Amino acid sequence: MEAGFKWHLDLERSYVVSDKWQDARAAHVAGCTSLLLKSPWIGKGHHDFVLSNLSELVQKIQQLHSSSILLMDQP
Repeated sequence: MEAGFKWHLDLERSYVVSDKWQDARAAHVAGCTSLLLKSPWIGKGHHDFVLSNLSELVQKIQQLHSSSILLMDQP
């Protein structure tokens, strides 16, 4: 949230990438989307997406970004 304020980020359109449940929780609290890489540390708490590797993670961000652009273009 501090970074969002400092750099004027739109947290609802921001992503947190990690392999730990604590970061997914922080993303949720801040209003960001969490993208976790599969690891022993993802836990059972809130996660928006759990992906197997960085390639899948990048594809998911591109997909989410494309979807948000389409929604913004609608009247």
